[in-house]
Amino acid sequence: MTNYKTDYTNHLPSFVDLDLDSNRHILWYIHKDTVPLETLLDRSLWKRQQNIFLVDSENLTCSYDTVKENNKIHLWTPTVSRADNCHTYLFWFDWMQEIEHHLRYNENIKPNLTKQYLFDALLGTLRPHKDIVNNFIVNSSNSNKFLLSYSGNHLRHGCKWIKGCAVENPGDLTIHYNNTQEANLACVIPYLIYNQCWYSLVTETSGTLPNYYTEKTGKPLLAKRVFVMFAAKHHLKHLKGFGFKTFDGIIDESYDNIEDLETRYQQAWKQVEFLMSQDPLEVYKKTEPILEHNRNHFMSTDWQKEMHEKIQNISQSSK
Repeated sequence: MTNYKTDYTNHLPSFVDLDLDSNRHILWYIHKDTVPLETLLDRSLWKRQQNIFLVDSENLTCSYDTVKENNKIHLWTPTVSRADNCHTYLFWFDWMQEIEHHLRYNENIKPNLTKQYLFDALLGTLRPHKDIVNNFIVNSSNSNKFLLSYSGNHLRHGCKWIKGCAVENPGDLTIHYNNTQEANLACVIPYLIYNQCWYSLVTETSGTLPNYYTEKTGKPLLAKRVFVMFAAKHHLKHLKGFGFKTFDGIIDESYDNIEDLETRYQQAWKQVEFLMSQDPLEVYKKTEPILEHNRNHFMSTDWQKEMHEKIQNISQSSK
């Protein structure tokens, strides 16, 4: 998205499309701005406006309390929050959909009946909840069946890394699509890796509430992958609320309801071990309708629609 910055918005096309009044409203994509939110809120114009609509790609640069305590602010992030003025907008799904429309990387995934690995485990940035999963993998008697990447640890413990489609620090690299648009490499389907592995082991950005839904969850949905999720409690429950299907008829997904993180992850790991004991061809035969649904739903949904409707309703009700 191109930025057209003014005092009341840093994305003028969206402001115009939403028919917002510059004398009453602020629309700000805060992940596109290096200015701290506290500084923005201190501007005289922002103090006068009736509503401040904020959109973020992951998390605020300030405390959520700043948002919750200001009834003029309405925040959209790719999380599920209980706060009345914090709403869900699956930014990463929206961006990945746009990229896939142009790159069509899913077409590079090849049917392969002799895949070398059972699971890809692209754990990404070091985090305590990911350490738990990493330890499961490296201490497994089947560690050589995982294609693991975890912040420089990917060449250890018999695990192999495929160079070329996803990298150790994807945030440092960009790809181009639609001529001049740039995207984070982490947001594209890592088809070279998927062509070598049957299943995906997914660790989300956060292992605790609020539930995050980033490109980590998006990639297996988009690429028609069977996956086991290591995230916060009810991550799968909310995913179904967004219209997706999971694999509770194939594996035991009751782990999603467990409060304690370590216990939840232990139960999720048992499902990893279960899948490793199954015939992948039979698993994919059973899950084919689910996988087709997820891919189609991902690509056909207007992920901005609900956010835009709520913004318009709030702006109209405050006239």
